Amino acid sequence: MDAPWDYSISTRGMGIWGYDSRITAEGICSNLLCNGNVDSTRFVNLSFGVAVGNFNAAKNTVIERCVFDNVWRAATLRQSNTSRIVRNRFAITQYVLSPTTNSYGLFLNTCTGYQVEENLFHHHVDPLIPGAVENTYGIVVENSGSLDNEIYRNRFYNLYVGGQAQKKKFKRQYYSPSQITTDCYGNAMNLTVP
Repeated sequence: MDAPWDYSISTRGMGIWGYDSRITAEGICSNLLCNGNVDSTRFVNLSFGVAVGNFNAAKNTVIERCVFDNVWRAATLRQSNTSRIVRNRFAITQYVLSPTTNSYGLFLNTCTGYQVEENLFHHHVDPLIPGAVENTYGIVVENSGSLDNEIYRNRFYNLYVGGQAQKKKFKRQYYSPSQITTDCYGNAMNLTVP
C-alpha cells in the first residue's frame, strides 16, 4: 500500500465541492455548552477539503470545529458571503512533486461579511520533507467586499506566510489601510478589513 504523501495532488481526492450552494461542515458537541469533547468533522489526505463557488450572495458557508489534516488546499471560498470559519485546525501539506505550488489553509476570494476566528494553522509534518514549509500559507484573502469582515484570534505555526491580504480593498487610496496586529509573540494575527 502506498503512503498518502506519495499520491499526486490530482489523485488524492476532494472532501466537499459545492457550486452555488449553502455548505455547513461542523463537529458534533457532546453537550449543549460544547465545552467538552467534540467529535470533529475530519478531512484527511486530500487535495481539497471544502471548495465552494457561489453566484448567489445569500448562500454562505459554515466550517466549525473541523480538522483538515494533510490537505493541500483545505478551504477555498469564492463569493461565499457572511461565512463563518471558526475553531478549526488546519494542518497544511506542501505538494511534494511541485514544491513551488502554493498550498493554504483558507482562501477567501471575493467574499464579504465573513468571520474567521480561533483557528489553528500549521504545517503538516511530512516525513519526506522534514521541516519544509516553503509555499505554505495560513489564510489568503483576495478582493474582500464592503461588509464587516473579521479575522481574529487565529494561531499560525511553522508556515511560510501566516496571513496574506491581496488586491482590492487592501490597496485602496481613499480609505484607511487594513490594520494587522500580532500577539502571542508573533504567533497570532488579527486582521481588520475596513
